[in-house]
Amino acid sequence: MYCNRPTCYLTVMKMGETLPLTRRRNRREVKMRAGASVQPLRFPEGFFPTEGFTRQLDGLHARVLVIEGPARHAILVLELTSLPPEEVEGLRELLGKKTGAEHCHVLVTHTFSAPHFMPDHLLATERERNNKRALRRLVQEAAGRAAQEAVDCLREARLSMGVSEC
Repeated sequence: MYCNRPTCYLTVMKMGETLPLTRRRNRREVKMRAGASVQPLRFPEGFFPTEGFTRQLDGLHARVLVIEGPARHAILVLELTSLPPEEVEGLRELLGKKTGAEHCHVLVTHTFSAPHFMPDHLLATERERNNKRALRRLVQEAAGRAAQEAVDCLREARLSMGVSEC
């Protein structure tokens, strides 16, 4: 089966390459830079069992992409089911501080292989409340590490479009 699917490519240039990305914007050339990082979500000893999860089989990650042109954007993708608004806002603030980005975006993959950020009113035991705090801490730590590494590896980049067959 073949399908035409528009695909967006972001190519990070290697040091010393001579293919600068430029585009016209108000009659001046603007270069683009990008950096990315993937960091594991490290669950602490004693976190499991929780919500029916007894152990971690496959790793879960925080991924950050920083794109810089006329403005800097940072995108955080977490392998989690969902995030409540207060967690999203806290992560956007963290992302802004770590990357210096004017525009910060937080997304989740909606995987059901990860524990949830449960609302406080549904947490009946101290262990459940402790696990929520531990989950918040490990997500913030991984997001912070990924954000810093993405900034540290900013390089010239080129954005292009293509069509793929599948």
